[in-house]
Amino acid sequence: MKKILTLAAVLVAALAMNAADPVMWNVADWDLSSVTKVGDSITSTITVNGLQVLATDARNSKGKLAEYVMIDGNSKTWKSADESETISFSKRVKTGGKSTATGRQFVVPVTKGATIEVWACAGGDGERPVVIGDVQWDGSAEGLSSFTPEKSTLGYHSYVYNGESDKLYIWGSENGINIYGIRVTPAAATNIDNTAVEGKVVKTFENGQLVVIKNGVKYNATGSVIR
Repeated sequence: MKKILTLAAVLVAALAMNAADPVMWNVADWDLSSVTKVGDSITSTITVNGLQVLATDARNSKGKLAEYVMIDGNSKTWKSADESETISFSKRVKTGGKSTATGRQFVVPVTKGATIEVWACAGGDGERPVVIGDVQWDGSAEGLSSFTPEKSTLGYHSYVYNGESDKLYIWGSENGINIYGIRVTPAAATNIDNTAVEGKVVKTFENGQLVVIKNGVKYNATGSVIR
């Protein structure tokens, strides 16, 4: 029994040690070689390290694609207010229009207490809010937090999520938005002794869930082995 308890403690420490590591999704880093396209339009959902960009090949009454996204080159540089961090972006996801109930949304894996940061621009003239919510956009959801970036100047927004959902949604409630990057930083672990942890520990997201890989074995957020 003592050995089992010791192993459990090590696993908890290993998970906690990596729990505060930020996960950054910079569109410029994405491998898009296998995505489904119609011309330049992406017509199937993209999944990158647990983040999903919802897209379909649905068409409107005029026969035009209505739930596609596009990715193109566009360079922007962001510097934090205290000038301690600078991030360069060279590509963006263009939603091409207002989000729908099943497309043109971003699904971001999170945990309680996480900070989610979004870098975006309006997709055109006029106010185009970028909204963060804990339910999938259905045309009427109000969301939890939002900001209204400009067309040509890269906008930045940070929000701390204290709910129970394991995912948040980002959408354009009025019209098209352009997303350059998203970052999630889980709440920092406290009062945990990590000295017993040995071996390399890697944190990632699979199917929207936190996965910790230690010594080649995968564990979920509760410390159970994933088979």
